Amino acid sequence: MRLVNLLAELIEEKCTGCGICVKVCPTLSMEMVPNPNPEGPKRIVAIHAETCVGCWTCEQRCPFEALRMVRRPEPYTVRVPVEEVDRQEVDALCRKARLNPEQVVCFCTGTRAEEVAAAILKGYHTPEEISRHTGVRTGCKVECTQPILRLLEAAE
Repeated sequence: MRLVNLLAELIEEKCTGCGICVKVCPTLSMEMVPNPNPEGPKRIVAIHAETCVGCWTCEQRCPFEALRMVRRPEPYTVRVPVEEVDRQEVDALCRKARLNPEQVVCFCTGTRAEEVAAAILKGYHTPEEISRHTGVRTGCKVECTQPILRLLEAAE
């Protein structure tokens, strides 16, 4: 479970349209769109607030400091309740992926294998969808990507 209280915001006059932020966003919450300002770059980033989990990845990677994190007017929690999914199915999926259901797979957010398995069983089929709903992969992204892929493969 993770409280999402931040949101990426574009500083238009600093955006060069390089697209680095779009490439690094773990929830696919950004896209390049035509720039309405004819004096600026041809394309700038558009941020989809409804899927942004305020992870700072875009802000940290932008070489032009064109993004900043701002407080959300209404914070929300990302969490897939494991109790809403058949516990035997969660345990079976974790075993098939060679993970203990209670194993923390994302140390940045404290997300456990059982929550990722529950997300998959609820119908989320990509790392980006799973990140949007659990918070996993919205920190360093070093330790958690492999367990997510193992669980997705085990679910096939």
